[in-house]
Amino acid sequence: SVCDPPSAEVLTNGIEEAEQVWKKFQGLGITHVVIKRKQYEEDNRYGLYGWPMKQRQAFEDFVVQYCQQAVEFGPDAIFRLK
Repeated sequence: SVCDPPSAEVLTNGIEEAEQVWKKFQGLGITHVVIKRKQYEEDNRYGLYGWPMKQRQAFEDFVVQYCQQAVEFGPDAIFRLK
């Protein structure tokens, strides 16, 4: 993560459904999400994210359901909101 606390955790605070994440991001004008996959997994494994499991699952479901991969560079990717 490049922020403390991680931006994904802050932006999804209190959210438990993927559709809620999508609506919030749309409302904020967010069009793309960058995920450094290896870093994301390590940060979660080592407890650097402090979010509840439902919040994390909502974000991960949002990426799968409401985003389309636009660019991949190594293990990292940029996703565009659908």
